[in-house]
Amino acid sequence: MGKIYPYILSIVSCVENYHEYLDVYAISEVKSFVEKEMTSSHDISPVIDLLFSSLDYQKMNSDIYELYDDISSYVLGVYFDGYNNAEVRRRCEEIIKCMEDKINSVDNEKVRNRLYTMFFLTLGKFHMHDWNELPTRYSYRDKMFLNKVWSKYGWYHFKNLIYIIDQLHIKELLPQVLIPLNISLGKLKANKIITKAFLDFNDEIKSDNDLTRAFEEFLQLLVEFNMEEAAVILDEFRIH
Repeated sequence: MGKIYPYILSIVSCVENYHEYLDVYAISEVKSFVEKEMTSSHDISPVIDLLFSSLDYQKMNSDIYELYDDISSYVLGVYFDGYNNAEVRRRCEEIIKCMEDKINSVDNEKVRNRLYTMFFLTLGKFHMHDWNELPTRYSYRDKMFLNKVWSKYGWYHFKNLIYIIDQLHIKELLPQVLIPLNISLGKLKANKIITKAFLDFNDEIKSDNDLTRAFEEFLQLLVEFNMEEAAVILDEFRIH
């Protein structure tokens, strides 16, 4: 699989009509292997390494993203179904943590932000219409884990976040889920404000010491809340 998986990714990312060379069954088999290895093997590091070391981040396309969304949605499904098995949920959490390290090391910001859907922010292209028809529940620990992940990344894909929370049984997630929803909304608003200030009022802000200090302190505060865009704008503001 160490050779087959990178080969399939190279075909999907570079060949326009790749289905002429790879049928749906072949791709499905490889995807199923990766999914099962992630959720059942004793050591998940090799398969996580395979997932991300095989990617050419300069050749990402919608089909590659779709493949990775499907893989992550499988993990979400296992997590959802594991409400009677704490060990299963802890394993899924470990998968997310391992993927987080890999994705946050991606240099390409656009690719990195798109891959954030893998943090329980997608159900994939094809899925059951309404997960509320299936049973699940969450311990307080489960909710705290979901809150931590969604507070960091939910605002990048806010519409997805709303949909996922509903599908995962919002009644079971309330009231704790209000925390990531509030944080995500706050980051969305803040991002809109700082982007407009930087793009439209950069010269005016820099011409006034009080405005400069206020803007930099505001950006620094957002950086402390793990808002990456604020760090980027702060660097650009100071350089230019």
